[in-house]
Amino acid sequence: MKRILFLLLSIAIGGAAAAQDREAKEILDKLSDKTKSYSTITADFTISIDNKKDKVKDTQQGKMQLKGSMFKISMKANDIYSNGRVRWTHVKEADEVNLQNINSNDPSILNNPVKLFNAYLTDFRYAYKGIKKESGVRVQEIHLFPKDLKATYSQVKLMIEESTGMPKTVIYKGKDGVTYTVRFSRITPNLPIANSEFVFNTKTHPNVEVIDMR
Repeated sequence: MKRILFLLLSIAIGGAAAAQDREAKEILDKLSDKTKSYSTITADFTISIDNKKDKVKDTQQGKMQLKGSMFKISMKANDIYSNGRVRWTHVKEADEVNLQNINSNDPSILNNPVKLFNAYLTDFRYAYKGIKKESGVRVQEIHLFPKDLKATYSQVKLMIEESTGMPKTVIYKGKDGVTYTVRFSRITPNLPIANSEFVFNTKTHPNVEVIDMR
């Protein structure tokens, strides 16, 4: 009898988990379909870094612009540009710019924010965790686990605003003990953005030191 009850309980739990995964997929599908319909996305955000090992915390505000595979991130310390193939990181205090190739297999929005809207269905396992309130707003909580075991983070928590279907908060838990929290205050679609905005212009920074790390 105990064995039968255990089997029934296991089936029930497995069925509930499968239902949660289906719900998570439906939410992520809607997010992907919506953002694919936009020509551009502009977002204001705050990123908080919590390094428990070194007991260091930092918070910065920024602006993100996306167009196809191209992106630009503007923050106080750094500006990051990408034409979809190359990433330029302009370190303002040092007045240097680092060039790196974009890794299309990297699902982290910290390195390639375009992935925020289209990587979750292919690069992660996911589970729906229900509705919660964040700053008075109802959000759908989804936990994601990278399929790549070599990924530098162990888990991503994604909060989708229920009324808009767009990301509200993304939390990356790094294997090194560092947690990155990105909170979006505003996301605006379809603003006109010239392609030149996504390429670092050395002519407007004549004294910048260029470091090619490709």
